[in-house]
Amino acid sequence: MAQLSLKFGVPNKMNRNRLILLMATIFLLLVGNFIYNVWLHWGLITIHSKKDPLSKIIRQIEKQGHVTLESNVDPNTPVNMWVTEVTLADAMETLSVVTEARWRLAYIVAGNRTAIKGAIASITSGQKPEGWKSVYYPLMMLRGEEEEEVPVDPRKDPWNVKPVTETTAQAYLEQAARSVSASFMFPEDWNPPVKSAPKSGPISKTLPKLASLARGSYEEVFLLQKRGQRTARGERGERGDDDGPRFAFNDGDGGGRRGGGRDGMEDRIKAELEKMSAERRAALQKELDARKAFFDSLRDMTPDQKRAMWAQFMNNPDNQNRMDNMQANADARSTPDQRAARADGYLSNKAAATGGAKP
Repeated sequence: MAQLSLKFGVPNKMNRNRLILLMATIFLLLVGNFIYNVWLHWGLITIHSKKDPLSKIIRQIEKQGHVTLESNVDPNTPVNMWVTEVTLADAMETLSVVTEARWRLAYIVAGNRTAIKGAIASITSGQKPEGWKSVYYPLMMLRGEEEEEVPVDPRKDPWNVKPVTETTAQAYLEQAARSVSASFMFPEDWNPPVKSAPKSGPISKTLPKLASLARGSYEEVFLLQKRGQRTARGERGERGDDDGPRFAFNDGDGGGRRGGGRDGMEDRIKAELEKMSAERRAALQKELDARKAFFDSLRDMTPDQKRAMWAQFMNNPDNQNRMDNMQANADARSTPDQRAARADGYLSNKAAATGGAKP
């Protein structure tokens, strides 16, 4: 009997072990599948809104995108927005279109977090932070004729750090602004020495290293800001430009002019071209050279001559296709009411520029 019990007991023990192993395998597969799905959808944004207040949309984007989003747009603004599992940059582009605002990535750097919080409070109230400087070199469309406009996460934009004449925080921040698609804000009187250069890499990794080397603090913020209002004469209003509150760019004069101006923009374009393939870089450089030659030719012309040249420029098939593509990209993100209003305004402006009548 003892032998018989032993013979029957061994298979039962083996079955139990197999069952435990099977259950463990199933558990690991379920956990792995859960982790994979979390990773696959991490940071993707889904917003299904019919006139929800902007404040609610901002909270949803912050939670889903794991970012900080600040805005000087009225938080009660109703938002019609419908996106499903899109990247953060894609969601921000759509949000900026439906709210008729602009967005950008900003790094706010200072000696302590209290100063940073104060600057953010000023920005969200639509004011220029007192005693602060901002450097930002926004690019116009830098793309080929056949290329669709696809928003790219500016946090991944690589900063190829190069030697600077003065090894200070502001010198490196100026270089960063000329290298990546982000703005940098800092107190005018904060400019500590930086003994060693940060390592090159994505700006989201390199900027924190710079702040640490400067013994300072930083905040990575996505800004959604009102578009500037134009006066009856067609000039920029005194309290804003296309990028929100008017900041002093580099020169600290409070006039909203980019002190690095032409040199800064040329460096910014050069840095962007260096990130592209040789074939694409050559094609875009040719297009940029043609645009530069066109605008240079306008300098010494009379107003009538300039209008004639603009009409010729607008009637160029390549330029018309480019503008039509830009319009189509904007329309794809707009609300129906916005598309109707924009189409009417676009046709009127095009007719005025080409000297023709509105269709």
